[in-house]
Amino acid sequence: MIGNSKGGEEAIRLPPNRGPSRWQKPLPGPPMEFTLRVEKVADDTFFGLDGQEQAMLSVLAVKAGGFADCNTKVHPDLQMRANDVITSVNGVSGSAERMAKLLAQASQAESTVKRSVCLAVIADFGDGSVPMGVEFREVPQGKQLVIASVTQGHLQKQLLPGDRIASVGTFQSTSSELLERLRGQAGKVQLGVVRLAEVHYRRVVQLTKSQRCGVAAMPR
Repeated sequence: MIGNSKGGEEAIRLPPNRGPSRWQKPLPGPPMEFTLRVEKVADDTFFGLDGQEQAMLSVLAVKAGGFADCNTKVHPDLQMRANDVITSVNGVSGSAERMAKLLAQASQAESTVKRSVCLAVIADFGDGSVPMGVEFREVPQGKQLVIASVTQGHLQKQLLPGDRIASVGTFQSTSSELLERLRGQAGKVQLGVVRLAEVHYRRVVQLTKSQRCGVAAMPR
């Protein structure tokens, strides 16, 4: 979608701090959200996007073009990567369709990018007769299965709404074929799950606090 770009420090803008400084505890590791500014000076060059989450664009691959060119000029922690999520383009958010059009048509694209993490989840489907308790988007499309809700079953503690299933075992395909493969599983299967980094971080913090509270509450 995007042609050649202006890179370097001018291409990156981190989101401003909000609230009193005492609330802004620095998160460990690289930033989980940042902004990339890319200017097109040539014909559009597409890169893989999946818009089935409706409010966000999932980056499936970064191909030759503006973002790839920008990646060569910025710190690795601030490069666009596969499985990242675009949440706004030129101030427009909430509509994957509108953001995709802006990326294709606008001469300058300022995109807010959120990092994702890739997780390996071991799911035990037993004999295959137990309901998964997981609901997906009504019309699966693209290359990943987007989880709409987790209601019950053995996967409730492992998967979250908004998670994206990218593989079932070693099988990777379209989301509709992933769903068919998932429905026919029995026994233990490794799922490749993509989750927003900020969601995963909060999840880890909550689990850590719960474990500490559990230990503290144990009778001596």
